[in-house]
Amino acid sequence: MTDLGFSDGEIALSIVVPFYNETAFIEAAVSSILSQHINNIEIIIVNDNPGRFKQSYFNGLGFPDFVRVEHHAENRGLPSSRNTGIRAARGAYIGFLDADDYYLPGGLHAQLKTAQTSSADVTHGQAAITFINRYSGHVLHTDSVFLGEDARGVYEGEDVIKAGFAIESSWSSIYRAAFLAEKGVKFDEEQVKFEDRIFVVEMLLAADRLAIMGKPVRAWRKRKNSITTSLKTKTERDLKINLLRKCLARWESAPRPDARYWMMREFTRQVCFMITKNENSPWFSAFGFSDDVESNAVTETLTELFASLKVTEADVMIGFTAQDPRYDKVATKNGKINPKDLYGFINAVANRNYETAREIVLRCLERPETVELSAAAAPKINDPVEIILHFGLHKTGTTHIQQQLDANRAYLISEGILFLETGLGCNPNSTSVKRTGLPGHQRLITAIFKENKTVLDELKAEIANSGCKTVIISNENLSQPQSRKRQRARSIREVYNVLRQIGNVRSVAMYRRPDSWLQSFYGELVSNGNDIGYQTPAEFLENNATYLHFGDIVAGIEEATGQPCNILEFERALTEHDDLTHAFLDLCGLTYDKDALVIKDGTKYPASCNAQVNVARMLGLTVTDKTSRQNLLRTFFNLTKPTSQRGPIFTRAERERIIDIFCDNAADVFQARNLDDPRERWKTAAVEKAEPDEVDIPADYIEAICQAGVYSGAIGADAPVASSIKTKYKRLGDMAEVSIHDLNRMRSDLEEHINELDYMRNSISWKVSAPLRVARRGWKRLSGR
Repeated sequence: MTDLGFSDGEIALSIVVPFYNETAFIEAAVSSILSQHINNIEIIIVNDNPGRFKQSYFNGLGFPDFVRVEHHAENRGLPSSRNTGIRAARGAYIGFLDADDYYLPGGLHAQLKTAQTSSADVTHGQAAITFINRYSGHVLHTDSVFLGEDARGVYEGEDVIKAGFAIESSWSSIYRAAFLAEKGVKFDEEQVKFEDRIFVVEMLLAADRLAIMGKPVRAWRKRKNSITTSLKTKTERDLKINLLRKCLARWESAPRPDARYWMMREFTRQVCFMITKNENSPWFSAFGFSDDVESNAVTETLTELFASLKVTEADVMIGFTAQDPRYDKVATKNGKINPKDLYGFINAVANRNYETAREIVLRCLERPETVELSAAAAPKINDPVEIILHFGLHKTGTTHIQQQLDANRAYLISEGILFLETGLGCNPNSTSVKRTGLPGHQRLITAIFKENKTVLDELKAEIANSGCKTVIISNENLSQPQSRKRQRARSIREVYNVLRQIGNVRSVAMYRRPDSWLQSFYGELVSNGNDIGYQTPAEFLENNATYLHFGDIVAGIEEATGQPCNILEFERALTEHDDLTHAFLDLCGLTYDKDALVIKDGTKYPASCNAQVNVARMLGLTVTDKTSRQNLLRTFFNLTKPTSQRGPIFTRAERERIIDIFCDNAADVFQARNLDDPRERWKTAAVEKAEPDEVDIPADYIEAICQAGVYSGAIGADAPVASSIKTKYKRLGDMAEVSIHDLNRMRSDLEEHINELDYMRNSISWKVSAPLRVARRGWKRLSGR
């Protein structure tokens, strides 16, 4: 017998994992199940993309034998995949995990134990939600408010629906397999999207016993291109309407005296979600907000449905309760609505009074008017200069160029070219993680955003005193590949409008073969202790494909400045010029004496090797406080040198995809400049490289991290306080008081668990879990705590 009461030969739990193309996440999903210490378990991966993925792909993942794959003959959708899993399952209990989600440490084990001890048909556990590039997350609002500790318990009979009505998703619960079979509860395969609520309604009507744990057991990654975050089409709106109809039909046909009540609860709940979201809602263009034919058809369908239900004000007043997440007793605003206005909206749509319906929707949203970018401010130039604004896209040699221009400042001034000293360098209280790191004129850009008149006056004075008519400003962060298009355009416009008061502004930028660029950029973000540092390369690509939208960056620059941006390919700059600095000055159209411009040795910004990136990622997994993480990394990079491990971190298929994304987005940019599409040239070079190799982490890297932890006291600490660290460990000079035996013991601990990092990634950010903190344990040993 196991600790859960199942015999050794009995399968306790079957977890169904539908799979389509979640290659970046499937291993983490399965690993989160394997780490639960449930011996009698089976994992059923349902391959719903058989044209692309064969059994050989899954064999290559190295999963144990109890992870098996069911292959569809063709793509059939998520509901069919889950039903396939139900039919194939042999466990006493069945659960569902999407291939891009994961279980929290011990969460599934606790859920199964609750199911076993309560004998419940359905056992619900809360879900935590994590967003793209966020280091941590939070429990889903509905789970937190209505299915938390206050709701914890076991419910029977009539209380099942009352307790479980707020359950939104099928995957938040595990189910007794016999219950699903006996009651015929399954997924509606015609409802290819938004199928969860139909399943939940059927489950609530069929279950005799429901257990609510009131604590989180799993994490839901809300990411781009998932069903819940992708753009909505008319087909998807039709599916939403079908969802509403089917849920209402199931409540209405239930042999219960309170069927109308629950039907109205369902109706008001779903209508609230229709009208209380922003303009990205699939319903926003309905109700007369748009004149297109498809939206009008949706409006007509909803009008007919609302009218057929004959909803009374009493239905709404009774059915729309404080338990509904969009309910507000008094005011209709900030995404909430009161019962009176909700009835007014329903009645208005049913009677085709769309003007009233629109007024209620807008009042509910309190949607601010869209503020368009204004035209460029008129220049105020007394003695105009030419300002060259360099949008130094990260990892295109920008730091090297900046350091060379700074080193040749005197010569450039003699040529009438000023590389500004004002605003050069990091912001106050900010230090680069790696030596020689330079963000260009970051202090100047920040001063513009903060309207720092002192710095701007210094800028004008430096220009005037130099006597130069050409000024160069260079900054990596202004290109903002991480930002949304409109946000980027507004930031650039803000900088441009200030600089236009001083002189005529024109822009330049470099771009690089995108697979090489994204690898370097990923390594830089991880090495600098950025909050995305916990992600694998595959996850980083999946979550941040918009970083490759170089066409959008250039369009944002040109929209803000009203002028073309001169661009140059990094690789061609290297092959056609003796130094990137020469290529940059030529791109700017400046005249200079190449022999007089002295290229200083040792100014290239050191790129991290793959082993250093992996160590930095390890710290991204184990040290949640960013300041602590960056302090450790500063010491680590000071103590180590890069290895020769610089091979590709993306697979060949991923490299080709990266190039396609970049070239598709930049097609107009290339065409406008009569540049050849580099796609095939880049792909030829990219696929010549091998598949990613295993990375070997040298022993001295592990030792350097141990030493860094000793110096700072930061390993495993959420917020280190210098005064709390024992004096003998504060300074480098006191390192002799730490024995080599202690360091070796720490190193042994770290190496022992090096293969558990992906599991740690799935747990480290959740305060509700008990994540493994090997490094913390090592620090405690050293400090005698």
